[in-house]
Amino acid sequence: MMPKSLTERQIARLHQGTHRCAPSLYIQIRGGSRLWIYRYLLAGKARSLSLGSLDTVTLDEAIAAAAAARVRVRRDGVDVVPERRAERTAEVVKLAEARALEPVPLRKSGHTFGEAIDVAAQEESRNWKPHPDAIAKWTGPIKKYCGALVSKDVTQVREADVIECLLPYWTTSHQTALRTLGRVVCIMGHARRLGWIAGDNPIVQERAKEKLPRVTKTKARHHPAMPLRAVPDFVKGLRANPNPMAQFFEFLILAGTRCNEAAGARWSEFDLKEKLWIIPGGHAVSRLKRWQHGDFRVPLSDGMLAILQARQAAREADEDDADPLVFPAPKARAWTALQVTKLLRDAGFAKGVASVHGMRSTLRQFLAEHCEGERVAKELCLAHETREDTEAAYDRGDYLRERRGMMAAWGAYCGGRVSLDTAGAGATVLPLRHAIAA
Repeated sequence: MMPKSLTERQIARLHQGTHRCAPSLYIQIRGGSRLWIYRYLLAGKARSLSLGSLDTVTLDEAIAAAAAARVRVRRDGVDVVPERRAERTAEVVKLAEARALEPVPLRKSGHTFGEAIDVAAQEESRNWKPHPDAIAKWTGPIKKYCGALVSKDVTQVREADVIECLLPYWTTSHQTALRTLGRVVCIMGHARRLGWIAGDNPIVQERAKEKLPRVTKTKARHHPAMPLRAVPDFVKGLRANPNPMAQFFEFLILAGTRCNEAAGARWSEFDLKEKLWIIPGGHAVSRLKRWQHGDFRVPLSDGMLAILQARQAAREADEDDADPLVFPAPKARAWTALQVTKLLRDAGFAKGVASVHGMRSTLRQFLAEHCEGERVAKELCLAHETREDTEAAYDRGDYLRERRGMMAAWGAYCGGRVSLDTAGAGATVLPLRHAIAA
């Protein structure tokens, strides 16, 4: 017996996930998005067709649309997904052609879209951790993808204009284009708040997405990681390199943090006496991506302390900045992963063999294979919170003492003081522990 179809009241009470509402009709709830989905099998392959948002399409309309699509699939043998994709592309072209025929609004705000970008960036940056390149990184993709709109009066920017700008990048650089669309919505929201445009925000993200081609999800690709046995020789080469970037990269490897976390480090975050680096926590202001429990403590190994002491000795007084970057790049900017990657290439590591972020994976392999201890502590060495909400509510520690021993072992191995083969192929933990204790 087929399950009973859901009512509108039942659908309104549904939680996150994908739920069956009627024959072949499902609703997909993710965050604030609620989309109707028609699911079907064609040639033994499962397919999904978006039928629009719950905000604009009623249950009866969705059922009718699913029934019509089912007839096309079962009776005519048509794959409706590429058919709908072609229809949407045609709609975009039609909208773009119609844009030239639309009358220009008589009332102009006197403010360009470019001005709105700058104002929005300044407003949004209040919630960011101070970084010299933050605003440029936020506005860069917008000015690249929507450059044709920068000089337009903000009242003349329409949804069709934005779609036309993003269409060439939507399938080739989908994630960046998707972020850009979200930022355009944000920009127009700020313009509306300032009274530069009247009425509702003319750009609605979900509506615009439905008018752009559907993008098939690609399999996630992991960052290539340096082979564990190659690390000591590579670190030895970094220590012989006089380039300040090499010293930064060594610190980054020893710390196991993300590049932006170390690049943005300031002297006020370090307590050398307690051998601690305290990365400021919080919400949007934090450089941390997954740690949501306030400040995050990173234990400083001997190698990290030696680097910081060397930096402190060479530090020049900066009258304009009472709390400068510990590892400043040229022009007092922060190092980027793209810049640091050059050190890997110069050392002979090709693009698919090793990466800056992949060094964290190498560290995780070392912890798994050569250090004893709780899995949660090993994940916390990477600032990964793996505890479920209920567990984390009771187990609130950051396992600093255990992580200190693990990171000391990692520092000793990177520095060449300990070999993985110290006590033969079968020994892993004890030689490292004995070496640290010594």
